[in-house]
Amino acid sequence: MAMFQIAKNLEDKTENAEECIYKTNRDLRNLLFYCRNHCVSSVMDNLYALGIECVYDQFLYLQKRRVKSVYTKALHFIIGFDTQNYEADIDINMIGTIMGLLSFMCFKEYQRILFLHTDKPSHYHIHYIVNPVNINNLHICRWSFWNVAYSFAEVLGDFSIPLVPISYQDVRGRIVKGTETGCMVYQQKFLLRYNLRER
Repeated sequence: MAMFQIAKNLEDKTENAEECIYKTNRDLRNLLFYCRNHCVSSVMDNLYALGIECVYDQFLYLQKRRVKSVYTKALHFIIGFDTQNYEADIDINMIGTIMGLLSFMCFKEYQRILFLHTDKPSHYHIHYIVNPVNINNLHICRWSFWNVAYSFAEVLGDFSIPLVPISYQDVRGRIVKGTETGCMVYQQKFLLRYNLRER
């Protein structure tokens, strides 16, 4: 089972409607360097792979080319895998393949970088960071939680991994807790594991 959530800016301790937003350049820098320092592999698109400082500069360059200010310096999603119980059969190579497909299929017209963290042995997770400025027309990314979740679930479905949302943003930008499990979330995996068929 993969858990999908929108990450919060941990530096911002206020409980307001914009708690998931990375407002300043410092927030973006801290996010990128934190994710890079703890990762075992990464995938990036529409970026030059010349180090994390260069990635940071490329994000800012595109945002400065846009005349209007951006509301956030980065979109940050986390996909976590329960590698102890439900996804015990998943390994780092498979997650690397998933990262490549996620980068290829989602946010195609945006700068994006994915980091894999394995510092918690029972909870491997991917940080998916997107520059909200379109590389072609400099428009801001208009996204909805469910569209992103469905596109991620489509990729994970090829690996028989169900995606469960555990938090999402409501229309006012607040982080809202979603349902963590559903009654049939493991049905497909159970049927595959024991060679059973649905009736």
